[in-house]
Amino acid sequence: MHRIIYILIVSVLTLFSCQKINKTSFPRELISNWTCVEETEDACTFTSNEKELTPKRGGRKHYEIKENGDLFEIITGSNDMPVREKGVWSFNSKEQKLTFVIGETETTYLVQSLTNDKLELKQIKH
Repeated sequence: MHRIIYILIVSVLTLFSCQKINKTSFPRELISNWTCVEETEDACTFTSNEKELTPKRGGRKHYEIKENGDLFEIITGSNDMPVREKGVWSFNSKEQKLTFVIGETETTYLVQSLTNDKLELKQIKH
């Protein structure tokens, strides 16, 4: 009898461990290519509408946010060539915090507003 209970418990635990449970929810509008159109010391307004962009000396910050948690940061380098770095992102829906981790650098933003073509972020200083 104990052996049957043991097998049943192990089977149930195995079944639950194989299921993928999504504990994070995020706005679907985040999944896009975002380019900074206006930047201050601790805030940035991004657009996903390339038509809104005008040339800017020194280039623009650009993020590709992927649904699988990948993130690509693209910055124009000193030789005017784009530098692309891979990282990861996460979103805290309760606090509306968006976190980017690229290499050793973690940056957290408070989402001020989000639509299909506009993302306003304010950096949280640690």
